[in-house]
Amino acid sequence: MPTFILHTSSAINDHQNQNIRKDTVDILSQELGKSKDFIVTLIHDSIAIEFGQSEAPCAYVEVKSVGTLSPEQTTAMSDRLCNALQQILSIHPDRIYIEFQESPRHLWGWNGKTFAK
Repeated sequence: MPTFILHTSSAINDHQNQNIRKDTVDILSQELGKSKDFIVTLIHDSIAIEFGQSEAPCAYVEVKSVGTLSPEQTTAMSDRLCNALQQILSIHPDRIYIEFQESPRHLWGWNGKTFAK
């Protein structure tokens, strides 16, 4: 149910793609306490994004999760995701925005039902 969506101006090769997916799944699983089997990753590369009127490499990331995200979780994920993207894609953390989104359980569907109890 946690979802990682990356939008970046950088071109991503297959090796980088695999590393991003592995690292982000590890980070979300560890920080959210969720099974890796339910984490979704979507990567959109080589798209037109301008950050601060500059075309230097940049990224916009969405992290979506069912339930509440604590300030400690979002701080840790922000740090770790920025570091991973800097290491893998050479995008400086000051050129990365991350939007964290909490979804009520009844607004997230899977397997023909929602996560509402």
